[in-house]
Amino acid sequence: MTVRSETLATDRPERPAPYPVGLRQALAAEWTKLWSVRSTGWSLLITGLTVVGVAVVSGRTLLSYRPPADVSAADVVGAAMEGVVFGQLAIGVLGAMVITGEYGTGMIRSTLAAVPARNRLLLAKAIVVAAVALVTGTLTGLLAFLVARPMIGSPAAGVSLTDPGVLRAVAGSGLYLAVLAVFALATGTILRHSAGTITTLILAILIVPSMLAQLGGAGRAVSRWWPTHAGFQLLHVDRLPGQLAPWPGFVTFAGATAALLAIALLLLGRRDA
Repeated sequence: MTVRSETLATDRPERPAPYPVGLRQALAAEWTKLWSVRSTGWSLLITGLTVVGVAVVSGRTLLSYRPPADVSAADVVGAAMEGVVFGQLAIGVLGAMVITGEYGTGMIRSTLAAVPARNRLLLAKAIVVAAVALVTGTLTGLLAFLVARPMIGSPAAGVSLTDPGVLRAVAGSGLYLAVLAVFALATGTILRHSAGTITTLILAILIVPSMLAQLGGAGRAVSRWWPTHAGFQLLHVDRLPGQLAPWPGFVTFAGATAALLAIALLLLGRRDA
């Protein structure tokens, strides 16, 4: 009997190793998960309606405080992009919920079991949410520009995407929102709580820059380098007084987001699900 048991144990086939999940499979899984929840569609719809809706209102009211002869390309683009200030919150919520939603439901355990390589998992989430935000921001920014011009009227008729700085500012809405989505994802990975992450995003995007601007020269100096505020300079046609130039400001935002994502990855690797 002992010999028979040893023989059977020896003849038993070995269990195959788990199927390795590559980046492509992780991307496909994250894409499916993103579109399987209703909040994704609602976030993108709110972003589009907010950006375009505010562009309509800003376009109609521009001539109430700006003489028609003084309207420039910067004014037209400024009116068109004003809605991004509010629409960015919806993209921030979307980026945060990609990870905090899984922590809230406990699904993060299944996700990590399916994709054990946590750096690959976080990279896949970042790529997917950034791609969605990029397309949404670019399309809504372009639509907002096209809508704002007729709202302003004849003073804006001569302003086009080929004017210096206009295309960069309009397309910059997509680039800015793409980085913002990753910024929100990294924040959510660090905090692991939806309400706390959303509150932090509101502080970082809207409240802190406004508060810093009220603190005199020192506050304005800090505000100049504040990541989200610096990144938003990409949406301006001309460099604003006392602010970073558009591209350096965007690079500052992207660099800060990359650093935050690195911290998020470090914590994701050390923490239990």
